[in-house]
Amino acid sequence: MTWIEVTSLASRDVECGGIRCLVIRSLRATFSISSRQPVGIAVETSKLNQLNRDAFDAPVRKASVTSDIWSSPSAWRPPWQGTDPVPAPACPLKRGTITRAPIGHHGSGTTERKDEPVLPAEYDMLRHVWFPVARVEDVAETGVFGANILGEQLVVYRVGAVSTVAGAYCPHRGMTLSLGQLTQDCLECPYHGWRFAPGTGACTAVPSLPDRPPPPRSDLRVYPSTEAYGHVWAALETPELDLPDLPEARDPDWRFAHGGPTDLTCGLRQITENFRDMSHFAFVHRVSMGPNVQQVVDPYRVEHGGTELRWALDVDLGGTALSGNSGLAGKQAFSFFVSVPMFATVRADFPGGGHSLVIQFATPISADGLRVRHFWSIGIDSAVPELHGADIAQMRQWEQEIFDEDFVILDKLRPIEAPLDSHSQAHTRSDKFSLEYRRAYLELVERYATRRPAA
Repeated sequence: MTWIEVTSLASRDVECGGIRCLVIRSLRATFSISSRQPVGIAVETSKLNQLNRDAFDAPVRKASVTSDIWSSPSAWRPPWQGTDPVPAPACPLKRGTITRAPIGHHGSGTTERKDEPVLPAEYDMLRHVWFPVARVEDVAETGVFGANILGEQLVVYRVGAVSTVAGAYCPHRGMTLSLGQLTQDCLECPYHGWRFAPGTGACTAVPSLPDRPPPPRSDLRVYPSTEAYGHVWAALETPELDLPDLPEARDPDWRFAHGGPTDLTCGLRQITENFRDMSHFAFVHRVSMGPNVQQVVDPYRVEHGGTELRWALDVDLGGTALSGNSGLAGKQAFSFFVSVPMFATVRADFPGGGHSLVIQFATPISADGLRVRHFWSIGIDSAVPELHGADIAQMRQWEQEIFDEDFVILDKLRPIEAPLDSHSQAHTRSDKFSLEYRRAYLELVERYATRRPAA
C-alpha cells in the first residue's frame, strides 16, 4: 500500500471593504493507492480538484503532489483514522519538496493555525533569487565567511575586490571551509591545506601531492554572486530577476551604513510585510519612536507593476524620538518600494529638507522557510546632518532600536510565515499592501509552477 498527499489550490478575486483581494483556498487530502501509478495519482487529483471547484465555486489554479510517497507506513495513518497524533515517517528532502507542520484550523480565533508546506514551485522560485549572504565589510575583514541559503551551507571568500560564493565543504574530506583562511590569494582548507581559486573555485594546490595535478572532483561548486548595496549576494541557481536599482546608492551626496545580520524564526513574507506595515508603529515602537505616533493610516493606493509594488503615505512620528528632533522624528512623507520576493525600501522626505532611505533584505536559511537572516542598510543625504544635526551613526542606531522591537514581535507571530491564503486572516484598509504583496508573490510562484513537470 502506498500513501500520497495531494494539494489543490483554487482562487478568485473578491471585493472586501473597497479592497481587491485574492482569496485562495488550499484543499489537501491523503489517498491510498495500490502502486505509484501515474493514472492512480491523476484520478485522485482530479477528484480533489472537482471537490475544490464545487466547494469554492472558483477555478483550480494548481494541483500537485505535495509530499513524498511512502509505502506500508507502520507508525502513521491518515487523519481520518483515529484521533491520536502519530508522527509521519521521515522522508528525505527532495528538490522542490519541503515538509512543514500539518495544517491546523483555518478560521480566526484562538486556535493556532499551523504553517503550510512551501509549494514545490515556490522552492524552485527561491532558488533562482538573489539573496544577501554577508556584509561586504565582514568578508573584507576576515577574508572568509560562512553563509546559508535555504539550508544549503556556503562559504564566502574575498580576494581583492571580488567575492566568491561556493559550497561550504572541502571536496576532499568535507571540512567546513569557512574555518579556513586566505593563502596566496586562494581559499585554504584548514584540514589538509587544499587551496581553491577565487572566482572559479578550482583546486590549485594539494600540499601532499606537490608534483601532481589535483585529483578529479576536487573543485568547489561556485554559485552566482555579486556585490551590491554593501552586501554580497548569491543565488543557488541562475537568478532570473535583476537586483532592483537604487539611484541613491550611486549618488555621492548619500552616505550609507549597514546593520549587522540577525537570524529570526520568521518567514520571508512575514518579515517583508512587517517592514512595510505602518499601523503597528504606535504600539510596537512606543520606546524608539515615542508615545505620540500617529495611529490612523490614511487611505493609499498600491501601484503593482510586475514584481514591483509602490505606494506613498504621510505619517507623524510624534516628534519625541532622537532627543526631540522633530525635523527627523515628526511629520514626514514615506515612499515605499518592494520588489518581490523580499527587497524592500522606505524613503523618508523631511519637511525641513533632507532624505533618508532604509533598505531591508531577508534570506531564508532553513529548507522549510521558517528561519530567515535579516539584513538592512540606512542612508542619508548631506542635508540631514547639515539641517537636522544627526549623522549616519545616530540614524543607524535609531533604526537598530526600531528593528530590535520588531524582532520581538516577529518571533511570536503564528503562523510563522504569512499565509498566501488571505481568507485565513482578518484585514483592514491599512493592510492593502499585504494583500497586493501576497498576490504578487503568488504570481511569481505561478511562473515556476507552469515549468514543473506533472506529478
